[in-house]
Amino acid sequence: MARKASGRGLKASPVPRPLFKIGSRASLLARTQALWVQAALKRNFPRLKFELVLVRTEGDRNLAPFDQVGTKGMFTRAIDEKLVRGAVDLAVHSLKDLPAELPEGVVLACVPRREDPRDALVSLAGEVDSLRGLAAGSRIGTSSPRRAAQIRALRPDCAVTDVRGNLDTRLKKLEAREFECLVVALAGLIRLKVRDRHVVPIPADDMLPCPGQGALGLTAREGDLEARELAGSIEDERSRLAADAERSFLKALGGSCRLPCGALAEVSKERIKMSGILLSTDGTKSYKACVESQAAQAEEIGARLKEELLNLGAGDVLPRETKAV
Repeated sequence: MARKASGRGLKASPVPRPLFKIGSRASLLARTQALWVQAALKRNFPRLKFELVLVRTEGDRNLAPFDQVGTKGMFTRAIDEKLVRGAVDLAVHSLKDLPAELPEGVVLACVPRREDPRDALVSLAGEVDSLRGLAAGSRIGTSSPRRAAQIRALRPDCAVTDVRGNLDTRLKKLEAREFECLVVALAGLIRLKVRDRHVVPIPADDMLPCPGQGALGLTAREGDLEARELAGSIEDERSRLAADAERSFLKALGGSCRLPCGALAEVSKERIKMSGILLSTDGTKSYKACVESQAAQAEEIGARLKEELLNLGAGDVLPRETKAV
């Protein structure tokens, strides 16, 4: 199976540095993810020492709705700035937060094994069994324009409530009955071992996830071959191919996270099949397509998917500058 070059195979220094600093957001989920990465690296390199460096990002400070401020680099820029300056050696991100274009000198060094990429419906005491089965007028909490648009397309009779904050904060708002249910990434619930809520995965046919959702992305300095070699030791080939495919779709759209768009790539042997969706913010216009290619074309499949969507009329929901990208 074809794969994108990762840290593996790079010629690192024969004498590894004694300490590697790992940058991460400070939220509970981000820390949990970073500690998982640290433990995985420690298993592969038991003689090395690791230190977690927590960083407060713009996305943690600015809680305005995403459709007003966008999300491009909000949760990653401050961490990668420390990476470029040498204050950290590796950075752990939720891959869906990484912009399609990384800062100069920064590379995506590793995509570990992906967790379930689907979204999930969360409620209290098993009150909700499915998105389609919600009572008319139900209030649904979400922080994502993509989720909101797909909810409005599928259930225009329900009310979407904007809710920002870390995952644990959003779960507390559910407990306070600010809405009947919450839609979040299933992977975060799994990683935090959330078992005291009723969690129902949403089929991808009903809601396509954000490109890269469920995966982690480890970034490193382009010239730091030692850190890239370290990160590459925990890369998962299929997860990387799927990530490259989905991120190529985001790149074809101009890298904007303000667009209500979703994509999900499935890797099987030497093939990649990817579904994508573009919607208007209010969900009244929705365009969905599916393309397939060789795994070796993972980084080109996104442009093909965009063209398929444009052929269906999706230009109606794209900004003029994005249509030409």
